[in-house]
Amino acid sequence: MGQLNISAYVACTYTHLVRSSCRFMAISYPINHSRIFTMHNTIMALLLIWIFAILQTVVYYIVIEFVLITDGCSFYYSVSHYGFIFADTPCGHAIKVTVDFAQYLVVIAIVAILDAITIFRIHRVLNFAVLQDSAFLLLPLCSMFISSLMTTKWAAFFCTTFIWELVHSLDGVIAILCNPGLRSLLLPRWLDNDRRGRNGNDPRKKAFAQVANATPTKPLTLGRR
Repeated sequence: MGQLNISAYVACTYTHLVRSSCRFMAISYPINHSRIFTMHNTIMALLLIWIFAILQTVVYYIVIEFVLITDGCSFYYSVSHYGFIFADTPCGHAIKVTVDFAQYLVVIAIVAILDAITIFRIHRVLNFAVLQDSAFLLLPLCSMFISSLMTTKWAAFFCTTFIWELVHSLDGVIAILCNPGLRSLLLPRWLDNDRRGRNGNDPRKKAFAQVANATPTKPLTLGRR
């Protein structure tokens, strides 16, 4: 069960990296973006992400079952801690610091940098990107540092398992609240207050127009023969 959670979190983290790269390319290099982020390439990228996430899980089984490391490298649910923890062994601590914390911190840092550049280029705040990055940054900080300071199992539970589930739940909530298309599709009309402006115009068309106007284009000229 612990390995399954790791696979899902790895896939989710790297999916955010692909999405941030897509936003950055769409604003900075719109022509190359249309060639790189096609439907086929996007599906292949997501497939590779899930393969990579599953391979990380397979490594745990190979190390435990075949290599027969005696000190243990498992990631399991601890009843006494009310959450998933790494084995309290040298191998468990090494995986926790390198494979788990360092990997996710680097990916989240890259995502934050790409989103910051994207915000700077379009000269407006992207609440969607900022809120999601903040939520995913909260998870490693709580699970790695704050949880180690807790002395009771309920405090450890809220800093690990509860935060883990909360971040993944907030990810979907933020995606719906900050996306007009998803709001109009999933929320009732009376909850989607800004679905249309007071003058009857769709705010989504205005947002698309702002992005289009922010991308400079040059008129095509025909040379004389």
